[in-house]
Amino acid sequence: MMSRAFVVVVCVCFVSLSGCIVVAHLDTVPSTQSFFGDIKVSGAFVGGDFYADLNADRPWHKRECHGQWRLATAPQPFGKDPMAAIWETARGAGYYTDTILGAQECALGSGTCKNGTTLEAEICRLKPNGNRKGAVVGVAQDSGNVVYKF
Repeated sequence: MMSRAFVVVVCVCFVSLSGCIVVAHLDTVPSTQSFFGDIKVSGAFVGGDFYADLNADRPWHKRECHGQWRLATAPQPFGKDPMAAIWETARGAGYYTDTILGAQECALGSGTCKNGTTLEAEICRLKPNGNRKGAVVGVAQDSGNVVYKF
C-alpha cells in the first residue's frame, strides 16, 4: 500500500511539473556581455507571475527579478508601445513594424531585482505561418540599459 501511494505521488508531481514552467534564455544585445539570464515565459499571456534571473550562469550571484505580466493585448502602434524601440535595438531596424505589428498577441511584464534594478520585458506570439505554430519572441531591458532578446 505504501509503495503504491509513493508511485502515485511521484507520478502526480512529474505530470504537474513537466511543462508547467517554460523558461527562455536571455541574450544580451550586443552579445558581447559575459553573462546571460533566464526569464520565465509561462503564464506571460494570461497575466501570470514575472520571474527572471539575470545571472543564471552564476549560481552564487543570482540577480532574481520578481513581478507580474500584464494581460496580453493586440500589438500597439510604434509610438504607443513602450518597448517598440527596444525591439528595433534587439532585432534590427524595421522588425517592430514588419513582425511585431502583425503578431497575434503581446504581453508586457516587469520585475524588481534583488539588487534594486528593474527589468521590463515584452513577449509576443506571432501568427501561425502555414503548418507551423506561431513562434514566441521577446525583448527586455533593465534599468542599467542592458538590452536582452529571447
